[in-house]
Formats: sequence, structure tokens, C-alpha cells
Amino acid sequence: MPPSTLSNLQPVPLPKKAEQPLPADAVSAIADLREKWQLLHDLDRAAAVRNIIQLGVPRRRLAREMGFSEGLFRHLLKALKASPADQELARRNVISTNELVRRAEGRPLVRPVKRLPVKAVLPAVPLLKPPPRLYWLRARRTSAPKSIVGGWWNR
Repeated sequence: MPPSTLSNLQPVPLPKKAEQPLPADAVSAIADLREKWQLLHDLDRAAAVRNIIQLGVPRRRLAREMGFSEGLFRHLLKALKASPADQELARRNVISTNELVRRAEGRPLVRPVKRLPVKAVLPAVPLLKPPPRLYWLRARRTSAPKSIVGGWWNR
């Protein structure tokens, strides 16, 4: 095709699926949650999200309506699976929501048991290494001028 016809081509928009209208009780619940979001604890947010999902709203659609990621809602819903004792600790801000989710999933916090000192882990590296092209001068033991070899070489 000649270049003039390539520049005239426009992308064709794909037809979008028609979204199902939300139930009236779900619309009011979403509006209520959006209004109170900043005032609620994470566990209260999770309970409200769970209630809206039980009304038949998909998690992805709810995330789009609320302006948050679906991953945030997934994370909050995982926190509801924790034991009541752990949930109480989270409500008192003794543990974070991330720690609550870790405990709910049975994953321990991964930390090394014993940390080695940095010197034991890293090998010793000389700070100044002579350039490789000057090895022949040192091998022949010639007296080269210091401008070529450098004053630090013969120390």
C-alpha cells in the first residue's frame, strides 16, 4: 500500500459488552460505602464489600464503581478469614491488616534466622588493581618511568 493510504486508516473501536444495571439496594450500599470509606476500619470495609458482593455485584465491577483495585478488595476479604482473636488484635491496631492476612492464610513472616555480618558474606576485593596491560612491565622488572606505571605500582 502506498504511504498515503496507510495514514488514512483509523482504528476500529471494538463493541463493548452492555453492562447489567446494578440492583437498587446495591447502588445504595455502594454509595453508602463510598461515603463512609475513610471512617471505617479495614475489617468493617471488608464486611461491607462482602455484603455488596453477596447482593450480586461482581468484585471487578465493584472495584470500578468504587475507584479501587480488585486486588484491594481481595486482600480485605482475605482478612475476614482470620480467627476472631486475630481480628480483635487488628481492630486494636496491635497487628496490621497485612499481618492479619498472613495469619489467615497460615503464612509465616519470612525472615532469616541468623544474619551473617557483611564481611563474612562478601569476599575481600582489592580497591586498587593494576591495569592488565602493565603486567609485562612488572614481569620484566624494568625500571619504567613513573608516568607510565604510576607511583602506587612500585610500593
